[in-house]
Amino acid sequence: MILSKTPITRTFFLKADPEGKASVTIRQANNGDEMDIAKLGERQRWSRNVDGTNDLVVQFNYEETKRLQVKLVLTDTAEILDDEGKSAFTFRMGKNGNEIANTDQFNATWARMDVVVADEIYEYVLDVNPNWDTAAEGK
Repeated sequence: MILSKTPITRTFFLKADPEGKASVTIRQANNGDEMDIAKLGERQRWSRNVDGTNDLVVQFNYEETKRLQVKLVLTDTAEILDDEGKSAFTFRMGKNGNEIANTDQFNATWARMDVVVADEIYEYVLDVNPNWDTAAEGK
């Protein structure tokens, strides 16, 4: 079995863009990405019940998980611009190919992004990485 160094990628044009020019390129996640996402579930604690039993309470933030999943697999954008007309996201060559260059910039851009656009981008992430779709049948 040959392990491919080149992940599968797909480019999608955003329906939310009235001009039809804005696009995102998403890559298939790898095991390292899965490990990074699993770290989000490490916010856990034991809770003692009145009857003396204990429950493990895991804090899960769905929106934070979405943000991290997009950050990990977004490899390129076109015509998604900031207020100054510059590319809203910057990329660099990394261990998995093209990747987000600046996490703080990504987080700030993602936080102020229109929810409709963010949700559409996330739909494309799930299209390329269907195992992340917790709403899918059988999950």
